[in-house]
Amino acid sequence: MPLINFSLKHPDAIDPFGTSPGQMLHWFGLTDSTFWLEPGNIKLYEYTPDFLARCDNQGLICVDYYLSRFIEDFTELFAQISESLPDEFYAIARSYETLRGFRDVAEKRLDDGNGDDFAAANARFENYDRLTRWLHGRELSAGHLVGGPSVWFFRRGGRLAIVWKADKVTEDNVPIWTAQNGQVEMDFADFIEGVTDFGNRFFSAMDTQIQLAVTKNWGGVQLDKMRLIEEQQERKTQFYQCLNQLKTPTGQPTDWPPIAALMGRNQ
Repeated sequence: MPLINFSLKHPDAIDPFGTSPGQMLHWFGLTDSTFWLEPGNIKLYEYTPDFLARCDNQGLICVDYYLSRFIEDFTELFAQISESLPDEFYAIARSYETLRGFRDVAEKRLDDGNGDDFAAANARFENYDRLTRWLHGRELSAGHLVGGPSVWFFRRGGRLAIVWKADKVTEDNVPIWTAQNGQVEMDFADFIEGVTDFGNRFFSAMDTQIQLAVTKNWGGVQLDKMRLIEEQQERKTQFYQCLNQLKTPTGQPTDWPPIAALMGRNQ
């Protein structure tokens, strides 16, 4: 099974944006799809049967959203993901339990000293930010989804740990996601291959999607067909440029010793 899976909706099944007579559609809207990640035997972004029983899911079992949003958020992390972590940081990040323990300690330090003056509180926040920034740069969040999970990607040399937090529940305590919390390790080369395979399949599918959209009579719906074709090429170029960042680290290396020093004070 591919690492990243999706199924684009046919243009006939995609609702335009806005209300008539001002409805419109564009490249982003044509990426409306169901999708999920499958690292190992786990499905990320798959809903639980109990949650779906409370929804008008129309037979869907995974996230139903614009795939372009996932791509934009995911590729933004590639430069950070490509950087290899020092051993002591990878030891923290490679499992959900150790990552949660580190975050709990960092947050406790931020909360310590209630009632201190502004300068002391600001210093605590700055230390907290330095301590956790390396996590945020590798976190794929999904605040646009109900109870959206967080997924982190941590590289150490030729290995990659994928860690997720997907334990959100409804108001009546029904779990939303089948994955819950966990982690899996894989070869970094296999991860790159999986992302590359996804890009190839996605843009091939979007070539077909755009051809269908260009030949369709949209009636009163505004659709700039020439711009649609141009944006397809722009998006494709942008994706593969980001993919190169994943293959060859080009970002500013993290200054790890000061963070390690703060970690020592946290223990």
